[in-house]
Amino acid sequence: MGKKRDILNELGYEGATVFENPDYDNAIIGVSHDFRVIYSFEKMVQCLVKEDNMTEEEAIDFIGYNTIRAMPYFPNGPIVLIDELLFENEEQDSSEVTSLDESNQGNV
Repeated sequence: MGKKRDILNELGYEGATVFENPDYDNAIIGVSHDFRVIYSFEKMVQCLVKEDNMTEEEAIDFIGYNTIRAMPYFPNGPIVLIDELLFENEEQDSSEVTSLDESNQGNV
């Protein structure tokens, strides 16, 4: 079990849907208000590229066919899958991207 999944379990999210095969532990970026695990699409792609030796195109196709299409059948409900955005005026690389929720705290 991945480190982030261990933390989710310790925080009481043991019933939330998490992926085990393939392991997208490094793509977990949070939990929604209704206790669904939030995954970064780009980080899921990078997990498959790094760990399963897929090309980015193969990884995107795999996620589309094997993950997104299966979401309605997840026993504990679907995950939240987001695209992280980088804006031209931001001087960040992809490892420094924050979610929109983090950047908009207090603006809701």
